Formats: sequence, C-alpha cells, structure tokens
Amino acid sequence: MLGRRFIDSQVPIFPINRNSTNNCDKLHLAIILSIALVIGIYLIITTTLIAKDGVSYIHYAKALSSSPLEVIQDCSDYAPHAYTPGYPFLILMTHKLVDLFGDFPTVLSWIYSAQAIALFCRVLALIPLYFIGKECLPSLNN
Repeated sequence: MLGRRFIDSQVPIFPINRNSTNNCDKLHLAIILSIALVIGIYLIITTTLIAKDGVSYIHYAKALSSSPLEVIQDCSDYAPHAYTPGYPFLILMTHKLVDLFGDFPTVLSWIYSAQAIALFCRVLALIPLYFIGKECLPSLNN
C-alpha cells in the first residue's frame, strides 16, 4: 500500500496521506450527490401527484405567509400538531424566491417549491450518511 511502510512493531514509518483520502471522499460524495440530484430532478419533473402530508405542508406554508405568529402558536387549522414550522418556512422562502422570477403564484409553483426543498434536504442528508456508512464498513476505508 502506498504511504504505509511498517517495521516489525506495525507502526507506520511514513504517515498516511490524508489529502488523498479527502480527495477520494470528495469524489465519491460528488458522484453520489450528482446521481441523487439527477434522479430527484427527474422525479420532480415526472411526478403529477404529491403526498397528503405534502399538501398540508404547503397549506401550512401559505398560512405562515399571512399570519406567522398566530400559525406557529396554533397550527391545528393547517396541519397536525406534530409539524414544526421549519419545513413549511423553507417552502415559503423557496416559493418567494420562485415568485421573483414568475408572473404570479400558482399551485404548481407551491408544489415545485415544496419538492425542491424535499430534494435539497434529501441530498444534504446523504453527506452524513456517507460518512456513517464509511465508519460502519471499515473494509471500504482503504
């Protein structure tokens, strides 16, 4: 193995090159994230229906735009009590960003905003999962 020379005591003479490990991790992450992004975009383009909880998140985000404090204090009219305002807030901010480039808000702009945030969170979750998997499978670390 390059970078590892051992004496009888099994102590490396030359330190392991961490830069090559980091570059390899960066390359693997780039490939994984790119594949996930391409598949996610394909699914967003081809999906015509959204899940029931997606509708309630969009409804919650719409309510946040009109009266945020009241909705955060009591969201029972918009979503189950288990929902926190973070995810609907991200949907709302993405929708406002999309509205900057569109003429007027539509149902599809809300749906695409929610799907974009879901894809963003999905892709971000792959980063820690990659390193957890790498720690759990030490045979792949070489």
